[in-house]
Amino acid sequence: MLTGGNDARTRRTGKRQWQSLPLGRESIILTGMEQVKDAATPTAHVPNHIDGSTRLFYGLASIAILAYGGYGLLMDDVYIPAKRSAGFHLHGAPAWLAVAAMVAMAANMLSVVVDHFDRRNNEGTYRTFARLSSWAGWLLFLSSLGLNVWLHFQEVGLRI
Repeated sequence: MLTGGNDARTRRTGKRQWQSLPLGRESIILTGMEQVKDAATPTAHVPNHIDGSTRLFYGLASIAILAYGGYGLLMDDVYIPAKRSAGFHLHGAPAWLAVAAMVAMAANMLSVVVDHFDRRNNEGTYRTFARLSSWAGWLLFLSSLGLNVWLHFQEVGLRI
């Protein structure tokens, strides 16, 4: 809202003046492109709401990923499909690393579902967990591919 008032909470940005807009129990001061919360007004915690279809998809996808990884370990053949090639068949230690990456991916997706039902003010903790599980999953997955290549070169007698 553009105003020319002399309100104590009005800030000047260039030639325009922006006034704070009261929104329920908190007040947000608009200054150009940034939003600054007014420190004098306490804010109430609003828990995350994840729609039902997203929760259902993440829950079922997690179960499917864990089942696929468990079956792959049981058969000692975890198949990782590829877009332009036949894909990878992982056996032994690379398969265990790939399944560990699948567990990290499933934990990442399930954290979204659990966050919906957790009403406490700890969304930052879930964000941190999601970031760490994502990094761990990618690290484990790339390690499994690297170990698979290294073991293949050892098998055929090439030295890296």
